[in-house]
Amino acid sequence: MNSFQQCSDVETEGLKILMPYLTKQAYKGRVVPLFGNENVKELQQSGDVIIGLREDKCITFDLKIESRHTGNFFIELWSNKSRLTQGWLFSCKADRILYLFLDRPNDVYSIQKKNLKHWIFGVENNGRKSRLSEFAEVKQSKYDQLNDTWGLLVPILRLTHVGIAKHISLYPENMASA
Repeated sequence: MNSFQQCSDVETEGLKILMPYLTKQAYKGRVVPLFGNENVKELQQSGDVIIGLREDKCITFDLKIESRHTGNFFIELWSNKSRLTQGWLFSCKADRILYLFLDRPNDVYSIQKKNLKHWIFGVENNGRKSRLSEFAEVKQSKYDQLNDTWGLLVPILRLTHVGIAKHISLYPENMASA
């Protein structure tokens, strides 16, 4: 199986988990998927999904679905470093990032993208130096692909501890039986 097919399979499995959750959270179930539609390619920079919060307000989510929980978020700095193509940290205009790890399908992490950028670049710390040097910048090596994708490995616990990432249990009623 090629890497594109592997990524597609992971994404498909993750969407089966995330879409019912997002639909339940949305005002009157109003969810607009932006993925998989060539007609909305420009809108996809806004994220993968738009959900209504109220009749007059919506929010955009970029969905990050990984097959395995490693204890880190991969914060993409470069989509293709050799061509200087910026990664989603810079290019995506979504309000929030939702992270799901398929080996832990009950656990989702919600990150307000603006707060993540402020935290990484030191904006909220009265001019404190950027945190870029605190984390390993690594090349994505899980899939064999043409792009050389690079990003930061940031511990999930670090971002949940400082309130940048919020842990969400999709099915809290299952926690009692676990």
